[in-house]
Amino acid sequence: MINGETGNAPQSAAGSPRPWTCDPVITGAACWDGALGHLVNAVNWAASGRGLGIVSLVAAESPGSTWRGDPESFLRSELDGRVTIWGTGGKVRENNPVIPAATQKYALNYGLTSKGLGNWKNSFHAGFSRPVPGYVSIVDSALYPNTSVGIATAKFAGAGANGPEPPAASPALLK
Repeated sequence: MINGETGNAPQSAAGSPRPWTCDPVITGAACWDGALGHLVNAVNWAASGRGLGIVSLVAAESPGSTWRGDPESFLRSELDGRVTIWGTGGKVRENNPVIPAATQKYALNYGLTSKGLGNWKNSFHAGFSRPVPGYVSIVDSALYPNTSVGIATAKFAGAGANGPEPPAASPALLK
């Protein structure tokens, strides 16, 4: 569950009903700068019709998460041989990603920092070897050179630079 308790979210006092303190809840800048903002930015960008993005959010080594190799996947040929799974075979997961300077103002990275995207214990489970033709890296791996943890279609990745303000939290998000 992505609910704003990652990234730079300030921690609450012991015994608090919520592990973080955000004002406003969830959409406060400190809580946006982490997994929540990363996911919502990607969904908003993709839904805007500006292109296709790939965001590594789940344990890519989990059963059923091998969508990239499925014969029906429209991304199979583009990603074949370019995905590396970490956390298996002694490989360490990426916990210190870097937002490239060239993509810091993209809507995909709105309100995010490298610090906020890291140190979630197991921030990113998989990476894409660079370059992936037709894509640009929006978040790089610091641990694995020439590897991205977030990519987007190059043609539209910069669309919506200086992205919109984060949306107000809906009651459904607060439950």
